[in-house]
Amino acid sequence: MVKSFLGDSDPAWIEEAIWHPEKSRWEWVIHPEVAEGLLDAEGTIGIHGSDDGTNRVVSGKVRVKVPLYGGRVEGWIVEGIERAYDEEAARLAEWLTTDRRPLQT
Repeated sequence: MVKSFLGDSDPAWIEEAIWHPEKSRWEWVIHPEVAEGLLDAEGTIGIHGSDDGTNRVVSGKVRVKVPLYGGRVEGWIVEGIERAYDEEAARLAEWLTTDRRPLQT
């Protein structure tokens, strides 16, 4: 089914993000390189202090314009984003608990 929309190409995109330090927020947008008209994705990533550290809040929209299967694909994309951010948060937490002194030359 996907091949009929993408052809022989693999999904590919460029994520553009702009940091707004005064708002502690990124604005992001996805620019598909394959089947450009089928995906619309954009949103924000905010950094907010909390009692137990810092929270990163990702919000936005992911819209796949494919009849019958678009909603399912949107769900897969969102799940993939959530997994990637969870893994990134775990790696960052691990890095923060290790000795991060620069190497001596």
